[in-house]
Formats: sequence, structure tokens, C-alpha cells
Amino acid sequence: MQHKQKRSLMNFISVLDRNTMLGRLPYYTKLRSAVEKLYLQRRLSAAGIDLAFVRDQWFYDHFAAAPARINHMARKKLKGEQQRILDFGCGDGIMALGMQLQNPRARVTGVDLHDAHKCLAETAHKQIQLHALPETLQFHQVQAGEKLESAVGKGFDLIYSWSVFEHIARDCLEGIIADFHSILDKDGLVLIQIAPLYYSPFGSHLLGLVDEPWAHLLLDETELRAKVAGRDLTEFRDDQKNLLFTSCSGNDFKQHMLSEYSTLNRIRYRELITLFEEKGFKVAKIRKKLANQRIPSQLLQKVAREDLRTYEVFVAFRKS
Repeated sequence: MQHKQKRSLMNFISVLDRNTMLGRLPYYTKLRSAVEKLYLQRRLSAAGIDLAFVRDQWFYDHFAAAPARINHMARKKLKGEQQRILDFGCGDGIMALGMQLQNPRARVTGVDLHDAHKCLAETAHKQIQLHALPETLQFHQVQAGEKLESAVGKGFDLIYSWSVFEHIARDCLEGIIADFHSILDKDGLVLIQIAPLYYSPFGSHLLGLVDEPWAHLLLDETELRAKVAGRDLTEFRDDQKNLLFTSCSGNDFKQHMLSEYSTLNRIRYRELITLFEEKGFKVAKIRKKLANQRIPSQLLQKVAREDLRTYEVFVAFRKS
């Protein structure tokens, strides 16, 4: 019964997310947040986690909310025992930890070019009073261009990548997708989430520094940088404050965000699907979130309406 209640709650959240008209209602955000937290607390209670202790919105979003969406998309695949899960581009490891605790029978592996995960134990203790990381949770730091199989092996049941693919250099994408195909079990699943997509209203990834929709497409480089330089960081929302924000100066944070912006690969969601299909995958599911802001007419002359409106894409792929 409890399992059915959890599933029903997540189904309700999915319905809310897919209905763009509901998103315009004044009470929508509070309703969605309340239902989501109820679902997540029930899911994490078996691990002894009390989300009431969490005060950091960034941690909550990546530890609890994002893994819940992955679990819901891959719920049929994650029913078995001893599933192997790969978090590609795990960053600080918070999301991998959330996946492990929400799937205690699985073995979760995080892989990244950097070693930001080394702070995870301290962060988890501070946020959720976790005294030790699960033994089934592992991390590997890899070099650019290194084959994934040599670092993490083969036979993964689920590979996911959350807000990472838009940061990968275009000339590396095909090799990474081919690696996914080689290490994924024959019945496995790959989940790719990108948000915000480059041509959407805040596709610059500078939201909080530049709040005007499509500013990165409407302003020249000098104007955009001037807006970032003049931004008062005391106005930053909690959900925009990642670990970097809290650990460096305001100017260094701004420079880092501009650097991230300059390296975005500007991939469109249909390009993503084509890349995977060319490497032996087929689409199993697609979820999209659309922006509801009014599109400036001058942009419609240069960019397809679909690309300007598509804020998020969340795609499940299987081997063909």
C-alpha cells in the first residue's frame, strides 16, 4: 500500500509538471513543493533521513528532488536487486548520494573530471546528519578522453547525466555516447536531462546574474558582461547558491559563471536525440518543459520557436 501511495504522489507531481497552465497559478509552486516533500520524506525515511534538517535549497534539489525524478522515469528498471547505477558528471556527489539512499539495494558510482566529491561526507553530515557515506557509493575521477570502461567497468543497468551534457565540448559528445553504449547492460537505460537549454529564456545559465529572458540572445557580449559585473549578489536566491557561491569571492563567482557560459555547446534537444540514435540508441521516453514567456519577434526570425520555448528536456534512451 505504501509503495502505491509513493507512486501515486510522484505521478501527481508529474502531471503538475507537464501542465504548463497550472504553472501560472499563484498557488502552484507551494502545492507542488508540499506534495514533493511528502513523497521524498516517505522515500528517505527508511534510510533514517529527515528532510526537515535540510536548510540548503541547492542540497535539497540535488539530494532529494532530482534523484526522485530519475527514479520515477526509471522506476521499472530499478525494481530488481543489485542494480548498477552510473552518475556521469557527478560534480559534488550530492545527487549520487541521494540516488544511493533512495535505492539502497543498488550500487551507485559517480564519475567526473574533477574531485569536488571529496567534500561530500562533510556536506552530508552538515545537511542531514549522515555519519558515514554508504559503502556501496563510489567515486572515480577520470581524465578528458579516457574510456569509461577502463575507469568504472561495464554492465550498468542505469546511466544518468543531470545538467551536464550542455557543458561538454561538441567534439567529445559522440565518443561519450559510444562509451555509454559499450558499458550499458543490454536492457539498460540512459537518462539525459538538460536544463536550461541554450536557446530558452535563461539558457545562458546566468539566471540570478541576468534576469531578463533571452538576454544572452538579445545583448552583445559587452552588454551581457556589464550586466553580470553590476549585479548585486545579495539578491541571489537560495536555490541558485551552489557550493562555489559560498566558497569564493563575488567577483570570482561571476567570472566562473561567465566562463561556464562561454563554453556551453548550445545543443538543441533534437540534435541530442540524433546523436544518440546514430550511436545505436532509441528513445524510450521524452519529457519536456516549455517556457511561457512571450518570445521577442526579432528572435523568431533567427531561431525556431520550438528551441526558444523548450526549457528542459529529459530523455530516456535504450539500446536499439
